[in-house]
Order: sequence, then structure tokens, then C-alpha cells
Amino acid sequence: MNKNESYKNVHQGFTMLELLISITLSGLVMASVFSIYITMGRVNNSTEELIQAQESAKAALQIMKRYIQSAGYGNAPLPAARIFGITTANADRIVFSFDKNNDGDTVAPDADEIFEFALTTTAPKNLTFTIGNGTPQIIIGNVNNLIFEYYNANDVQTAVLTEIRYVRIQVEVQTKTQDRNESGGGMGYLSRKLETMILCRNLGL
Repeated sequence: MNKNESYKNVHQGFTMLELLISITLSGLVMASVFSIYITMGRVNNSTEELIQAQESAKAALQIMKRYIQSAGYGNAPLPAARIFGITTANADRIVFSFDKNNDGDTVAPDADEIFEFALTTTAPKNLTFTIGNGTPQIIIGNVNNLIFEYYNANDVQTAVLTEIRYVRIQVEVQTKTQDRNESGGGMGYLSRKLETMILCRNLGL
């Protein structure tokens, strides 16, 4: 081989087959990178949605606690008739009253002293708060489940309204959009469950 042939072999470049292989491999690498980017973006969005839902649930529990723990406030000492208290104690709805206006009602609560927390029945379900005959206001949306449980002074669950001293609330919220289940299954909503126990300090006084 002479000097000119050696120079030609070194600088002859890629063949068409080599170019096609290079382009194909580059495309596969770019597709993998793009897929990872999309997946990471979806995970970040789902995580952010779940955090927002969880924080909203915490705020909702605080609102319910602030109101429900005041149930029965304003009643005259026993044996006087109970004007204020819990009047409805369902698994997904509670109605109660207290003397919010401090005007010493002796016959019945004022309309704006009657309060209701309830779970709507149509999807997507919402937790609503109603004062008197007003329009229900949504406290938090995308509620998967809401459970009220009622306990007496001995920490035994009860359905007798006059025996209720504690209210346990469980609320489960979910993301607005679907993603892969945390268990590794198919598509679904991510969810978180929170709960709290409330002492109705004015009941039974």
C-alpha cells in the first residue's frame, strides 16, 4: 500500500450503513431521555397535587375542630333544657349549634347559630359547610371519603345524641388527576387519609 492509498482509507468517512445505525441509536437515546423527562414531570405534578390535597385536608380538619368543639356552648346549667348541642350525628353529616352571638338564647338557637358539615353525594365529592339556611360552601373538594364517629364520656361509640362527648373525624382526599397507583398497579388517583378526635367540651355541662 502506497502513501496515497493509506491517506484515502483514513479519510474516506462513514458508510451509509454506519450513518443509519448512528442515527437510529441517537433516536433511541433521545426517545429514552424524553420518556424519562415526561415521567419525571408527571411524578412532580402528581406529588404537588397530593401535597396540596393533604394541606387542604389539614385546614378543613382545623375548621371543623374549631366549630364542633364549641357545640353546646351557651346552655344554661342542668337541669335546664338543652338549647344547644348536636342535633344530627350521621356518618357523613353532622349538625350542631352553640350560642355564637352570646345573646343568651333560652328557647332556640338563632338561625346563624346552627352549623352543618356534610359530604356531597355526587362525584367529585366535596366537604361543605352550611350556616343556618344559607348556601352550602365548599371547604375542600376531591374528597374520597368522610366519616364522623361519635363517642360517649367512656370512649365508647354511641348513637345517642345526649351522650356524645367526642367526635372522631376521618377524611380521605385524592388528587385531581390520575396517575400510576402507589402500589405499582394501573392508573388511579393518589390519596391520603387524615383524622382527628375532637372533645366537645361544652356537652354534658
